[in-house]
Amino acid sequence: MGAKQIIKKCIVLSLCISTIVSICLVFSAKWICSYFLHNRVSEIIFYMIGIALPFIAMSSAISGYFVAVRRVYKTAISNFFEQILKIMLTVFLFDRFLGVSLESACFCLILADVLSEVASFIFSFILYCFDKNNLSFGIKVSHIFPRIFRVAFPLAITSYVRSALSTLKQVLIPSSLEKSGMDCTNAFAEYGVISGMAMPVILFPSILITTFSNLLIPEFTRYYTKKDFKRIKQVTKLIFLVTSLFSCLIIIIFFFFSDWISVKLYGDFSVGFYLKLFSPLIIIMYLDMVIDGILKGLDAQTSVMLVNILDLAITTTFIYFFVPKFGVVGYIMSIFISEIINFLASLKKLRDNITC
Repeated sequence: MGAKQIIKKCIVLSLCISTIVSICLVFSAKWICSYFLHNRVSEIIFYMIGIALPFIAMSSAISGYFVAVRRVYKTAISNFFEQILKIMLTVFLFDRFLGVSLESACFCLILADVLSEVASFIFSFILYCFDKNNLSFGIKVSHIFPRIFRVAFPLAITSYVRSALSTLKQVLIPSSLEKSGMDCTNAFAEYGVISGMAMPVILFPSILITTFSNLLIPEFTRYYTKKDFKRIKQVTKLIFLVTSLFSCLIIIIFFFFSDWISVKLYGDFSVGFYLKLFSPLIIIMYLDMVIDGILKGLDAQTSVMLVNILDLAITTTFIYFFVPKFGVVGYIMSIFISEIINFLASLKKLRDNITC
């Protein structure tokens, strides 16, 4: 059957490309550790990440299949399984192997992440093997592949640019904090509190939004192919209303219970301040996720990536010039600027697409 062949080829293609990227990462690991991380962590960390990349790529291909056949709940189950396993492995490794060095902490986190990614792929692949027998449509491979590459090629190019800018941004943050007067240890610590502790808590409820956004893609694709822009506008307004109400509820929880959440999760109040500070951004972040899902359904995937590239270019420039002057305050400002720019640019693109 053509559809099964396409899925198989997509998985193999994902494996081949991700393997090449993994090899590049492995060979550049020593240089990255020396130049950007001041040899505070070993290149073994990057070797472990290289192992995980092919599994992440193949999981993404299978996830795309579940979206296409409108069984996104299986992707949600797989993601939930991955997150629970990651938490359990992290707690287990920290309890037994965590030392006083930064490297041991990184090793525990990355190992838990790699193992959970591998397990998630195996779980997703098992779900796919049981599910593929239900395929009831046939497509000629020769007819569908030009359409796949028409979407995949520009997405791949923009995705690589986005990843490069994102990596540059993440590398610049601790080094820019150092230039503001902080020593290396405190710079990494403050960066870790915000990016590794506060933001994951802020984004945790967005699992529902992410699953919801993936469900939107095939639905809006159906409306778009029929040129039913009236229905697109009606559903978009309803989705915005539901997402806004959900976001407001989460904002209230994080704003008024930030200290309690911080103590329960991390045993101190250090993260509570940032939870309260970033809570107003939640409605912008969650709505932006929904907009991205709608735009992908409207065949505007490339536009979504271009918006992300614009956002990263602006915020990376801001970090480079202002974080060395303002320190942590500049980093916090960069997060607000990044989210606001991304949201406004995505919203404008959505309005342009639904007013055709």
